[in-house]
Amino acid sequence: MTESKKYEFGGKHYLQYPIVLGQLRLLIPIISNLELSPGDSAVVELVRALGDKLHRVMATLLVEPNQSVRVAMQKIDERQADLEWSMLPESCIEVLEDFFECNRLSSLFGKIKEAAEKVTHQVKKTSSSAQSSVLPVETSAAETPFYGEDRQ
Repeated sequence: MTESKKYEFGGKHYLQYPIVLGQLRLLIPIISNLELSPGDSAVVELVRALGDKLHRVMATLLVEPNQSVRVAMQKIDERQADLEWSMLPESCIEVLEDFFECNRLSSLFGKIKEAAEKVTHQVKKTSSSAQSSVLPVETSAAETPFYGEDRQ
């Protein structure tokens, strides 16, 4: 989603844009230890698993109009309080559905994995060629010069 998704909660307007690195940094500690179990839809299960962290996630995903995401994250606590007391649970589900629609995270994480594998392969390749190039060449005692002595 290159365009923003628009919402209104408690008389305030909010926008959701494609996620940026700063938002991802804020979300990773929240979502990294989630335990999802099979059941309802994935989004409903995510809402259940987020529990008391749901309002923080909403405050991380949504920004007020005419604010950059960076400025909005500086006011995250205020926005979190506003959203906590104005958003309906159904609205949280809508925001999360829109989030997954506009942010193809599985594709992003797949690309990150591919890049990491390429880097690992390149490091191993560079490391093995560096090790083979520093191995000493075997020579006999007769071929090895002694410095400071005159061998005849």
